[in-house]
Amino acid sequence: MSEMNAFVPTRERYFRSRRIKKDQPIDKPWLNQKKSVREYWVTWIPLIGAFIGACVAGFLVWDGYRSVTRNKYCPVLEDNFSMGFDESVWSKEIELGGFR
Repeated sequence: MSEMNAFVPTRERYFRSRRIKKDQPIDKPWLNQKKSVREYWVTWIPLIGAFIGACVAGFLVWDGYRSVTRNKYCPVLEDNFSMGFDESVWSKEIELGGFR
């Protein structure tokens, strides 16, 4: 019988809000601390590495673009359709499939 009554709350807990009141001063101890040099390097070392990586990637792109050969090709056929349709070169295709 004593096992059934093992958990009996003695009283209900009152919920207290943890919000800060408007007139209460806010403690900000992190503003008074001076940043050490190590904290600056934790930020700057990855940024320097990212900048060097972007420079290397830019160089590789430029070097790849520079090595592409640029040949001058002779056109086999150049036609100007503004003067009309040259039936000695082109043919018309007629479809009855209902395509619009």
